Amino acid sequence: LLPYRQKALEDPKKFAEKYLKKEFTGEVEVESLPIGFVIYLDENDYALIDSDNGDPQFIQSDGVTLFGKYLPLELKGRIALLNKGGKKTGKRSTKKLRSTKKHEIRHIIFSHFHAQQDEIHARDIPEVLTRCTTEQDYRELSKIMYKDFIERAKDEIIAYFSQGNFDESNAALRFNFYRQYLNSIEANLREKTDLSEQKVESILATFEIDRNKAFDKIKAIRLVAERMYKRPQHKALYRVMKFFGFTKDDVAAQNDFAEALLRNTPGDKIYRLARYAGLSEEDIRSGKMVREADQEAMDRIKGLLDVPEDFKGSWWDEAADACTNLRKQLPVESFPILLEAVSKWSTRDWTSYWVEEATLLIEDYNKVHGLTVEQQEETLNTLKTVLNNIKDRKSFKDSVVYVREALEEIS
Repeated sequence: LLPYRQKALEDPKKFAEKYLKKEFTGEVEVESLPIGFVIYLDENDYALIDSDNGDPQFIQSDGVTLFGKYLPLELKGRIALLNKGGKKTGKRSTKKLRSTKKHEIRHIIFSHFHAQQDEIHARDIPEVLTRCTTEQDYRELSKIMYKDFIERAKDEIIAYFSQGNFDESNAALRFNFYRQYLNSIEANLREKTDLSEQKVESILATFEIDRNKAFDKIKAIRLVAERMYKRPQHKALYRVMKFFGFTKDDVAAQNDFAEALLRNTPGDKIYRLARYAGLSEEDIRSGKMVREADQEAMDRIKGLLDVPEDFKGSWWDEAADACTNLRKQLPVESFPILLEAVSKWSTRDWTSYWVEEATLLIEDYNKVHGLTVEQQEETLNTLKTVLNNIKDRKSFKDSVVYVREALEEIS
């Protein structure tokens, strides 16, 4: 990396523009590390890399580690971009930038693992599909995507959990991109004239089955990892652990051990770590563990719908935790529960925040699973009813914005 380090030192902006293949208008800072580089960009320049249309409002993350084909081999997985923010998305604090940097450095450290696995990116789909001539070719492509998404999600889980963050969303794990990839593949397949409609549907079904399997596998990895990592991150918790004979070093060593096991275990073989998580290997392999977690997540939301909200009591704490949990699990079967939640909460007095949460969950569901024509119509009708329920109520002013944005996105 020495030659690159010298170029970054001489002219940081020129270095960034040359290797990222973009022209930047804001201030560019480059930090050289022994293992790679951290490039700090303002929101407008960052959006050129990590949004679909170059608009800061559509930025997908606070940081990203780059593996693009446009990078020289020596720089793949060695450059992390950090979003400094700006007027549209807010300035990132020094503390936030430091946290994001630590997260992305985890990805740089383990980038060599990705160098040994097949990768697939949405922009490569049209080119890749030109090389697919038989149904087996498509099945192989689906298998590559399946494994790639699982391993990258596992990488994100490790990076988040190592910093004590256990409530990451599916968007944070990048799984929402899977649906975008499938949409791109379907559009490409529909244009092919040498494949019958029946064959196209069969191929798409293969991709959809593998996507569903990947989602369940990622949830299994997260559930196993949650049980392997020790969570104490605050002084009070450390004092409790000290009372029982544990030290900070014990916690760090346990988490390093968990990370090593997760890093060296293929994501689709996560059942091998059952004994380290106090779980049954058969429960993981059969999918029972994930199904039970899915059911619990749905039951908790359903349980809230028939209980009057309590502005002062524990109702809000339980609702917050239940929504966070459902956002992580988000089973296919949760669709009617989400519509029921946003509908019921729109008729109550102190639930404007929960209307917003339920609306965001519906949007998450759409990004992860997609909606059938029937589900889309049902969702739009429900959200229109919700809008009528809240549009003239002052306490629901912010909720109206959320619902209108969801209507626009889903339609």
